[in-house]
Amino acid sequence: MRYTIIFSFALFLAGCTNKQIITQTQVEYVRIPQQLLEVEKIQRPVIKTENDIINAYLDLFKNYLLVIDKIYAIKRRNKGE
Repeated sequence: MRYTIIFSFALFLAGCTNKQIITQTQVEYVRIPQQLLEVEKIQRPVIKTENDIINAYLDLFKNYLLVIDKIYAIKRRNKGE
């Protein structure tokens, strides 16, 4: 019982010290080219063998990397403006 109270008090103190307060908000408008917003739709693969599963994951990963590249391009473009 004693350890529970001490542990609860320690958690309470830890929660009190890590508070962040938002004091100011700001709205920013950015322009993003339409070509960076377009994402190709992935074809649903036909799975018959284990190689088909691997190829499907590879295609999914390639498209994921393309989306990540577009996100970084948008961030780079907005930093420059």
